[in-house]
Amino acid sequence: MAVVKANSYGTAFWQLPHFVNTDPIDYFVVAYAHEATPLLRWASQKPIIVMAPEVANFHYLVQHRLEPVLHSIELLKAFNGFCEQTNCSNYPVHIKINTGMNRLGLDWHDIEQLLGSLSTPINLNIVSAMSHYAASGTAEQDNFSALQVERFNNALSQLKKRFPSIGITHISNTNGALRHPISTNNMVRIGIGMYGMVEQKLGLQQAIVWKTTIAAIRTVPMGETIGYERATTLAHTAAIAVIQVGYADGYSRKLGNQCGRVFLHNQLAPIVGNVCMDMIMIDVSGIANVAVGDEVELFGNNLSIHDMAKWAGTIPYEIICGVGERVKRVYHL
Repeated sequence: MAVVKANSYGTAFWQLPHFVNTDPIDYFVVAYAHEATPLLRWASQKPIIVMAPEVANFHYLVQHRLEPVLHSIELLKAFNGFCEQTNCSNYPVHIKINTGMNRLGLDWHDIEQLLGSLSTPINLNIVSAMSHYAASGTAEQDNFSALQVERFNNALSQLKKRFPSIGITHISNTNGALRHPISTNNMVRIGIGMYGMVEQKLGLQQAIVWKTTIAAIRTVPMGETIGYERATTLAHTAAIAVIQVGYADGYSRKLGNQCGRVFLHNQLAPIVGNVCMDMIMIDVSGIANVAVGDEVELFGNNLSIHDMAKWAGTIPYEIICGVGERVKRVYHL
Protein backbone atom coordinates (compact mmCIF):
# COMPACT_ATOMS: atom_id res chain seq x y z
CA MET A 1 0.00 0.00 0.00
CA ALA A 2 1.37 3.40 -0.99
CA VAL A 3 0.45 6.02 1.59
CA VAL A 4 0.03 9.31 -0.28
CA LYS A 5 -1.84 11.38 2.30
CA ALA A 6 -1.13 15.08 2.82
CA ASN A 7 -0.47 15.62 -0.89
CA SER A 8 1.91 12.67 -0.88
CA TYR A 9 3.85 14.06 2.07
CA GLY A 10 3.96 17.49 0.49
CA THR A 11 5.58 16.29 -2.73
CA ALA A 12 2.52 15.96 -5.02
CA PHE A 13 4.41 12.93 -6.35
CA TRP A 14 1.16 11.17 -7.24
CA GLN A 15 1.03 13.41 -10.31
CA LEU A 16 3.56 11.18 -12.05
CA PRO A 17 1.56 8.62 -14.03
CA HIS A 18 4.43 6.14 -14.26
CA PHE A 19 4.59 6.09 -10.45
CA VAL A 20 0.92 5.74 -9.62
CA ASN A 21 0.41 2.93 -12.11
CA THR A 22 3.43 0.88 -11.11
CA ASP A 23 2.72 -2.81 -10.49
CA PRO A 24 4.10 -3.21 -6.92
CA ILE A 25 1.41 -0.83 -5.63
CA ASP A 26 -1.82 -2.64 -4.79
CA TYR A 27 -3.59 0.20 -2.97
CA PHE A 28 -3.28 3.91 -2.39
CA VAL A 29 -4.02 5.31 1.05
CA VAL A 30 -5.17 8.83 1.96
CA ALA A 31 -6.34 10.24 5.28
CA TYR A 32 -9.47 12.11 4.18
CA ALA A 33 -11.90 11.63 1.32
CA HIS A 34 -11.19 14.94 -0.43
CA GLU A 35 -7.49 14.05 -0.67
CA ALA A 36 -8.42 11.36 -3.19
CA THR A 37 -9.90 13.82 -5.68
CA PRO A 38 -6.70 14.66 -7.62
CA LEU A 39 -5.44 11.10 -7.25
CA LEU A 40 -8.51 9.75 -9.05
CA ARG A 41 -7.30 11.36 -12.28
CA TRP A 42 -4.05 9.41 -12.25
CA ALA A 43 -4.82 6.17 -10.47
CA SER A 44 -8.29 5.21 -11.61
CA GLN A 45 -7.29 1.53 -11.84
CA LYS A 46 -5.98 1.31 -8.30
CA PRO A 47 -8.25 1.08 -5.24
CA ILE A 48 -7.97 4.00 -2.83
CA ILE A 49 -8.41 3.60 0.94
CA VAL A 50 -9.66 6.49 3.09
CA MET A 51 -8.34 6.17 6.65
CA ALA A 52 -10.60 8.70 8.38
CA PRO A 53 -14.00 8.72 6.64
CA GLU A 54 -16.87 10.88 7.83
CA VAL A 55 -20.57 10.13 7.70
CA ALA A 56 -21.09 13.33 5.71
CA ASN A 57 -18.82 11.96 2.96
CA PHE A 58 -20.40 8.52 2.53
CA HIS A 59 -22.06 9.49 -0.75
CA TYR A 60 -18.76 10.81 -2.13
CA LEU A 61 -16.97 7.61 -1.10
CA VAL A 62 -19.43 5.38 -2.90
CA GLN A 63 -19.68 7.67 -5.93
CA HIS A 64 -15.92 7.33 -6.51
CA ARG A 65 -15.50 3.77 -5.22
CA LEU A 66 -13.28 4.91 -2.37
CA GLU A 67 -12.84 2.27 0.32
CA PRO A 68 -13.35 3.50 3.89
CA VAL A 69 -11.56 2.32 7.02
CA LEU A 70 -14.27 1.70 9.61
CA HIS A 71 -12.64 2.35 12.97
CA SER A 72 -15.62 2.10 15.33
CA ILE A 73 -18.76 0.02 15.68
CA GLU A 74 -20.81 3.20 15.22
CA LEU A 75 -19.10 3.93 11.91
CA LEU A 76 -19.49 0.32 10.81
CA LYS A 77 -23.22 0.42 11.55
CA ALA A 78 -23.64 3.81 9.87
CA PHE A 79 -21.89 2.81 6.65
CA ASN A 80 -23.68 -0.52 6.54
CA GLY A 81 -27.00 1.30 6.89
CA PHE A 82 -26.03 3.79 4.19
CA CYS A 83 -25.14 1.00 1.78
CA GLU A 84 -28.45 -0.75 2.45
CA GLN A 85 -30.37 2.45 1.71
CA THR A 86 -28.41 3.15 -1.47
CA ASN A 87 -28.39 -0.43 -2.75
CA CYS A 88 -24.60 -0.87 -2.68
CA SER A 89 -24.28 -3.95 -0.52
CA ASN A 90 -21.04 -5.95 -0.51
CA TYR A 91 -19.13 -2.67 -0.75
CA PRO A 92 -15.37 -3.06 0.02
CA VAL A 93 -14.33 -1.72 3.42
CA HIS A 94 -11.50 -2.12 5.92
CA ILE A 95 -11.56 -2.54 9.70
CA LYS A 96 -9.08 -0.86 12.05
CA ILE A 97 -8.13 -2.34 15.41
CA ASN A 98 -6.60 -0.32 18.23
CA THR A 99 -3.71 -2.27 19.76
CA GLY A 100 -2.01 0.54 21.68
CA MET A 101 -1.85 3.67 19.53
CA ASN A 102 -5.10 4.77 21.19
CA ARG A 103 -6.13 7.04 18.35
CA LEU A 104 -8.59 5.21 16.08
CA GLY A 105 -9.82 1.63 15.96
CA LEU A 106 -11.93 -0.99 17.68
CA ASP A 107 -10.26 -1.83 20.99
CA TRP A 108 -8.50 -5.18 20.62
CA HIS A 109 -9.73 -6.52 23.98
CA ASP A 110 -13.37 -5.68 23.24
CA ILE A 111 -13.67 -7.16 19.74
CA GLU A 112 -15.94 -10.04 20.73
CA GLN A 113 -18.21 -7.82 22.81
CA LEU A 114 -18.33 -5.10 20.15
CA LEU A 115 -19.23 -7.57 17.42
CA GLY A 116 -21.90 -9.02 19.68
CA SER A 117 -23.52 -5.58 19.82
CA LEU A 118 -24.31 -5.71 16.09
CA SER A 119 -28.05 -6.25 15.89
CA THR A 120 -28.34 -6.20 12.09
CA PRO A 121 -26.50 -8.21 9.42
CA ILE A 122 -23.41 -6.57 7.94
CA ASN A 123 -23.70 -6.66 4.17
CA LEU A 124 -20.24 -5.32 3.44
CA ASN A 125 -17.15 -6.88 1.92
CA ILE A 126 -14.56 -6.52 4.67
CA VAL A 127 -11.41 -6.77 2.60
CA SER A 128 -8.76 -6.16 5.25
CA ALA A 129 -8.09 -5.62 8.93
CA MET A 130 -5.32 -3.35 10.13
CA SER A 131 -3.69 -1.83 13.13
CA HIS A 132 -0.95 0.77 13.61
CA TYR A 133 2.31 0.68 15.54
CA ALA A 134 2.78 3.34 18.18
CA ALA A 135 6.60 3.32 18.11
CA SER A 136 7.90 0.95 15.44
CA GLY A 137 10.97 3.11 14.79
CA THR A 138 12.13 3.16 18.42
CA ALA A 139 14.31 0.29 19.65
CA GLU A 140 13.44 1.03 23.27
CA GLN A 141 9.80 0.28 22.43
CA ASP A 142 10.36 -3.00 20.59
CA ASN A 143 8.75 -5.01 23.40
CA PHE A 144 5.61 -2.91 23.09
CA SER A 145 5.64 -3.32 19.32
CA ALA A 146 5.75 -7.09 19.83
CA LEU A 147 2.86 -6.79 22.27
CA GLN A 148 0.86 -4.88 19.65
CA VAL A 149 1.42 -7.70 17.15
CA GLU A 150 0.20 -10.22 19.71
CA ARG A 151 -2.88 -8.12 20.43
CA PHE A 152 -3.56 -7.69 16.73
CA ASN A 153 -3.36 -11.42 16.08
CA ASN A 154 -5.70 -12.14 18.99
CA ALA A 155 -8.21 -9.61 17.71
CA LEU A 156 -7.94 -10.98 14.17
CA SER A 157 -8.88 -14.47 15.32
CA GLN A 158 -12.10 -13.05 16.78
CA LEU A 159 -12.79 -10.79 13.83
CA LYS A 160 -12.35 -13.52 11.24
CA LYS A 161 -14.93 -15.70 12.97
CA ARG A 162 -17.53 -13.06 12.15
CA PHE A 163 -16.02 -11.87 8.86
CA PRO A 164 -14.25 -14.77 7.12
CA SER A 165 -13.91 -12.64 3.97
CA ILE A 166 -10.95 -10.81 5.52
CA GLY A 167 -7.97 -11.77 3.38
CA ILE A 168 -5.53 -8.90 3.90
CA THR A 169 -3.98 -8.00 7.27
CA HIS A 170 -1.47 -5.25 7.94
CA ILE A 171 0.06 -3.42 10.87
CA SER A 172 3.41 -2.24 9.48
CA ASN A 173 4.25 1.25 8.32
CA THR A 174 7.70 2.01 6.85
CA ASN A 175 9.59 1.52 10.12
CA GLY A 176 7.53 -1.52 11.00
CA ALA A 177 8.26 -3.18 7.66
CA LEU A 178 11.99 -2.50 8.03
CA ARG A 179 12.46 -3.24 11.73
CA HIS A 180 9.79 -5.88 12.38
CA PRO A 181 9.53 -7.83 9.10
CA ILE A 182 8.31 -10.99 10.81
CA SER A 183 5.08 -9.19 11.73
CA THR A 184 4.25 -7.62 8.39
CA ASN A 185 1.30 -10.00 7.78
CA ASN A 186 0.56 -9.98 4.01
CA MET A 187 0.53 -6.25 3.31
CA VAL A 188 2.55 -3.20 4.39
CA ARG A 189 1.80 0.52 4.28
CA ILE A 190 4.77 2.46 2.97
CA GLY A 191 4.79 6.25 3.18
CA ILE A 192 7.98 8.21 3.73
CA GLY A 193 10.00 5.10 2.90
CA MET A 194 9.03 5.52 -0.76
CA TYR A 195 11.30 8.56 -0.81
CA GLY A 196 14.30 6.80 0.75
CA MET A 197 13.96 8.80 3.95
CA VAL A 198 14.82 6.07 6.42
CA GLU A 199 17.54 6.08 9.05
CA GLN A 200 18.37 2.41 8.55
CA LYS A 201 21.51 1.89 6.47
CA LEU A 202 19.96 0.24 3.45
CA GLY A 203 21.97 1.97 0.73
CA LEU A 204 19.00 4.13 -0.20
CA GLN A 205 19.31 7.70 -1.42
CA GLN A 206 16.85 10.39 -0.48
CA ALA A 207 14.59 10.79 -3.48
CA ILE A 208 13.76 14.37 -2.51
CA VAL A 209 16.16 17.30 -2.50
CA TRP A 210 15.24 20.82 -1.35
CA LYS A 211 17.42 23.48 -2.95
CA THR A 212 17.53 27.24 -3.30
CA THR A 213 20.00 29.87 -4.55
CA ILE A 214 22.03 32.77 -3.22
CA ALA A 215 20.41 36.18 -3.81
CA ALA A 216 23.12 38.46 -2.38
CA ILE A 217 26.47 38.44 -0.58
CA ARG A 218 27.89 41.15 1.66
CA THR A 219 30.84 41.59 4.01
CA VAL A 220 29.71 42.46 7.54
CA PRO A 221 32.24 43.76 10.12
CA MET A 222 32.93 42.10 13.45
CA GLY A 223 30.53 43.29 16.15
CA GLU A 224 27.66 43.96 13.75
CA THR A 225 24.38 42.09 14.17
CA ILE A 226 22.41 40.02 11.68
CA GLY A 227 18.69 40.07 11.03
CA TYR A 228 15.56 40.66 13.06
CA GLU A 229 15.93 41.33 16.79
CA ARG A 230 19.68 41.58 16.08
CA ALA A 231 19.72 37.93 17.06
CA THR A 232 23.32 37.15 16.05
CA THR A 233 26.34 39.31 16.88
CA LEU A 234 29.34 38.54 14.69
CA ALA A 235 32.50 37.49 16.52
CA HIS A 236 34.49 38.12 13.33
CA THR A 237 34.17 39.97 10.05
CA ALA A 238 32.10 37.63 7.92
CA ALA A 239 30.89 37.01 4.39
CA ILE A 240 27.11 36.78 4.74
CA ALA A 241 25.04 35.29 1.93
CA VAL A 242 21.28 35.72 1.66
CA ILE A 243 19.45 32.65 0.35
CA GLN A 244 15.95 32.58 -1.08
CA VAL A 245 13.87 30.60 1.37
CA GLY A 246 12.12 31.39 4.63
CA TYR A 247 9.52 30.30 7.13
CA ALA A 248 6.76 31.09 4.63
CA ASP A 249 8.19 28.17 2.65
CA GLY A 250 8.14 25.86 5.65
CA TYR A 251 11.73 26.42 6.74
CA SER A 252 11.58 26.33 10.54
CA ARG A 253 12.55 29.39 12.59
CA LYS A 254 14.05 26.92 15.08
CA LEU A 255 16.96 26.50 12.64
CA GLY A 256 18.07 30.13 13.00
CA ASN A 257 20.96 31.48 15.05
CA GLN A 258 23.45 28.75 14.14
CA CYS A 259 21.09 25.91 15.07
CA GLY A 260 20.84 24.84 11.45
CA ARG A 261 23.21 24.35 8.53
CA VAL A 262 22.96 24.35 4.73
CA PHE A 263 25.25 22.73 2.17
CA LEU A 264 27.12 24.48 -0.62
CA HIS A 265 30.50 24.04 -2.36
CA ASN A 266 31.00 20.74 -0.48
CA GLN A 267 30.81 22.45 2.90
CA LEU A 268 28.25 23.19 5.58
CA ALA A 269 27.45 26.83 6.29
CA PRO A 270 25.68 27.93 9.50
CA ILE A 271 22.49 29.99 9.51
CA VAL A 272 23.02 33.33 11.25
CA GLY A 273 20.28 35.56 12.59
CA ASN A 274 16.63 34.65 12.73
CA VAL A 275 14.98 32.86 9.82
CA CYS A 276 12.95 35.50 7.97
CA MET A 277 9.69 35.00 6.11
CA ASP A 278 11.31 34.89 2.67
CA MET A 279 15.07 34.81 3.28
CA ILE A 280 17.80 33.31 5.41
CA MET A 281 21.29 34.61 6.07
CA ILE A 282 24.21 32.16 6.15
CA ASP A 283 27.87 32.62 7.04
CA VAL A 284 30.00 31.62 4.04
CA SER A 285 33.29 32.86 5.47
CA GLY A 286 36.06 30.47 4.52
CA ILE A 287 34.09 28.92 1.66
CA ALA A 288 35.88 29.81 -1.57
CA ASN A 289 34.33 31.19 -4.75
CA VAL A 290 30.81 31.71 -3.44
CA ALA A 291 28.78 33.80 -5.88
CA VAL A 292 25.26 35.10 -6.36
CA GLY A 293 23.15 32.43 -8.06
CA ASP A 294 25.02 29.51 -6.51
CA GLU A 295 22.89 26.53 -5.55
CA VAL A 296 22.36 25.77 -1.86
CA GLU A 297 21.04 22.45 -0.56
CA LEU A 298 18.68 22.62 2.41
CA PHE A 299 18.34 18.85 2.61
CA GLY A 300 19.13 16.08 0.17
CA ASN A 301 21.91 13.66 -0.66
CA ASN A 302 24.58 15.80 1.02
CA LEU A 303 22.60 17.00 4.03
CA SER A 304 20.24 14.47 5.56
CA ILE A 305 16.69 15.49 6.38
CA HIS A 306 17.19 13.52 9.60
CA ASP A 307 19.98 15.89 10.65
CA MET A 308 17.82 18.87 9.75
CA ALA A 309 14.96 17.45 11.81
CA LYS A 310 17.19 16.90 14.84
CA TRP A 311 18.47 20.48 14.66
CA ALA A 312 14.87 21.71 14.57
CA GLY A 313 13.73 19.40 17.36
CA THR A 314 11.19 17.63 15.17
CA ILE A 315 10.80 14.68 12.77
CA PRO A 316 11.39 14.42 8.99
CA TYR A 317 7.65 14.01 8.40
CA GLU A 318 6.89 17.48 9.73
CA ILE A 319 9.63 19.07 7.63
CA ILE A 320 8.68 17.47 4.33
CA CYS A 321 4.93 17.99 4.85
CA GLY A 322 5.55 21.62 5.76
CA VAL A 323 7.34 22.64 2.54
CA GLY A 324 5.15 25.44 1.17
CA GLU A 325 3.26 25.66 -2.09
CA ARG A 326 5.44 28.39 -3.56
CA VAL A 327 8.43 26.04 -3.49
CA LYS A 328 8.59 24.74 -7.06
CA ARG A 329 8.45 20.96 -7.45
CA VAL A 330 10.71 19.60 -10.20
CA TYR A 331 10.50 15.89 -11.07
CA HIS A 332 13.45 13.94 -12.49
CA LEU A 333 12.75 10.49 -13.89
